[in-house]
Amino acid sequence: MSNFKYQKNVRYPMSEKLGFGILLKIENWKLEIPRPRRGFTLAEMLVAMSIFLIFTTVSLGIYTSTVRAQRKALAISRVQQETQFVMEFLGKMVRTSDIDYAAYPGGAIPSPATELILKDAENNTFDFTYDADADAVMVSVNSDPPRQISGSAMSVTDLQYFITPATTPFPCGGCAPTSQPRATIVMRFSSTAGGQSADLLVQQTVPQRSVGF
Repeated sequence: MSNFKYQKNVRYPMSEKLGFGILLKIENWKLEIPRPRRGFTLAEMLVAMSIFLIFTTVSLGIYTSTVRAQRKALAISRVQQETQFVMEFLGKMVRTSDIDYAAYPGGAIPSPATELILKDAENNTFDFTYDADADAVMVSVNSDPPRQISGSAMSVTDLQYFITPATTPFPCGGCAPTSQPRATIVMRFSSTAGGQSADLLVQQTVPQRSVGF
């Protein structure tokens, strides 16, 4: 197409100036209309949407995994706190009390035992048992109704006592023991805090306070 410039105050025969600066000269010129801008094709839109969906799916998966890990950590933390309290309490009772061998049938303690019977310096009897229906550690003081000492936020799924020696090491009243009594406590806890379950197995061996040692 020839380079044609429109000049003002010049009369062009059989010509007409159109809007938007377009000149139509019927004789020798063609109608020149700017080509519209090219948009996105269907294939390009599908590719863009696919990339967006993949990015969204990956981000959602990472977020879900992070939330699940946080809830798992919360459940484990709750179990550890409750476990520490119960085990410290039982350990303190064993260290500051005497194992009441006479309270067990025949004066012999089975291994493992399902209850731990202690007697403190004031002659109070503490009977620690496991309630499978309540999933809790219970204690009865001087044959009173048992009460729960483990927290409600967790469940105690198993509790066993391994006491050595199995029979009293005191040959006579006031005599020095032939061996130092000790109790090994094995307890399994579980918790569902934060919608996530967590299990924990704890074991500790505690020596009894004994005269002569």
